[in-house]
Amino acid sequence: WNRSGNGLLATCGRDKTVWFWEQQGGVGGANHGADLADLADLVDFEVIDVKHGHEQDVKAIAWHPSGELLVSVSYDEALKFWKESEDTDEWECVLTVQTAHAGTVWDARFDARGEYLVTSGDDKCVKLWRVGLD
Repeated sequence: WNRSGNGLLATCGRDKTVWFWEQQGGVGGANHGADLADLADLVDFEVIDVKHGHEQDVKAIAWHPSGELLVSVSYDEALKFWKESEDTDEWECVLTVQTAHAGTVWDARFDARGEYLVTSGDDKCVKLWRVGLD
């Protein structure tokens, strides 16, 4: 979930893709305490973009707190940073760190202010990256 309130969701998977989804309307009905099993009946999402940037399975994604940037990590050892184009409304890869780890990159998370990104990899390393949105 993108926590900036813009109704965006992103998913990733073994098909080497990152999918961007947009919420269509709010939570329906009066039962806001519904079980997770009922969630599919309450919220509709539409696929707005699918990106094929990684060479292997995408293991994790994380939204920057601003909601303007998404990072994806993969078996291909890479970090990819995605941002929505102002011209086309499509998400584009704005930066690739090709060998972020020596092996699979398992996870990535931004700190609460979005100044840092931490990643963990199959190389048994945890790395701290300074993030600039400029």
